Amino acid sequence: MKRILTTLSQKWPEYLLEVLVITFGILGAFALNNWNENRIHAKKELDYLSELRKDLKEDIIDLNFNYDFTRDKLNSNEVVLDYIKNKKPLTDSIEYHLSNLLLPVHFVSNTSAYESIKNQGIDIITNDSVRRQIVFLYDWYDKHLQYFETNDDHLVQYQVLMEMYLKKIKVHEIFRKAEPIDKVNIYTDADFYNVLTMNSFYRNYMLSNYKQACELASQLLASIDQLILANK
Repeated sequence: MKRILTTLSQKWPEYLLEVLVITFGILGAFALNNWNENRIHAKKELDYLSELRKDLKEDIIDLNFNYDFTRDKLNSNEVVLDYIKNKKPLTDSIEYHLSNLLLPVHFVSNTSAYESIKNQGIDIITNDSVRRQIVFLYDWYDKHLQYFETNDDHLVQYQVLMEMYLKKIKVHEIFRKAEPIDKVNIYTDADFYNVLTMNSFYRNYMLSNYKQACELASQLLASIDQLILANK
């Protein structure tokens, strides 16, 4: 025992150095492993964000198209309402607007990147604000915009407006020329006027939805751009 203690007292600096070398080696290995895992995670996150960025750009193009298309239909609807209300003469312009009342659009969001993120786990996006924006936008797409399109607006367009339209309007060429079947009584046709009034409400509401969706997508796109730039 005395011999052991003597050896320890003489060689403790050497033993301490060995312990320190082993300890720092283990800690260094852990640090290197963590660094590598963080690097891989950061690259995956940037890859997902880059793909999401592409999807959002396509969504914004689609939403702007839907907005312009719906605004054009709303304009024709308002012109025809004014024609009926004020008993204006039937002109080439009115005939065009009568032919331009029908058909809604349908927004189909690009969800491939979002689905990949969900499958990986939404926490792959480390920025809390961007993560919340992503979840909110796609939830809003699904539960508000697309739900209302399918279950409200399209029902009005196809089952109410179109049914009434085909009874009251003779179409010579879609989006070109149409005229009332009864050119005299169209001015006092309360049913047709009421359907157009209701259509005006739905068209306006869809305009506000497309505008809001475009703003939300643009805000998320800007946030992603800032995040990608900060991590380059």
